[in-house]
Amino acid sequence: MATLDITGREIADLQLKLEFDDSKHWQFIEYGKEEPDEKPDPVLLAVQKLVSDGREWQGTATELLSCLKGSLGSGIKPNVLSRQLKASASRLSQDYGIRYHTERTPEARIIYLSQLRHDGHDANDDISDTGLMSPIPS
Repeated sequence: MATLDITGREIADLQLKLEFDDSKHWQFIEYGKEEPDEKPDPVLLAVQKLVSDGREWQGTATELLSCLKGSLGSGIKPNVLSRQLKASASRLSQDYGIRYHTERTPEARIIYLSQLRHDGHDANDDISDTGLMSPIPS
């Protein structure tokens, strides 16, 4: 039996248990760790604090880094911050309730961060907490 560790800059770490069979092929046995031991990420916590209380933020990675300096210190560069946020976009959404997306302009790449709106209804953001449907433009 062998363990294949899959890592990458923009993918979550993954382990696969494999076994070499009699026909000289690798056979998948199972996934390694069921759930990775994820510790709270200081960058994601700082971003969560920045957009708490329904606030939104937009700007470049350099501007974001200057907003987060008090929380992060000076050991991170703007390109590393941008790459880390992109790789953690689904975790930001699922674990921290933050929407992350970027747009490229001729001058710079703009990062948009906002707190996700939860209305108390699974899979239906058109219904408010009062149960009334929001108007849909025709």
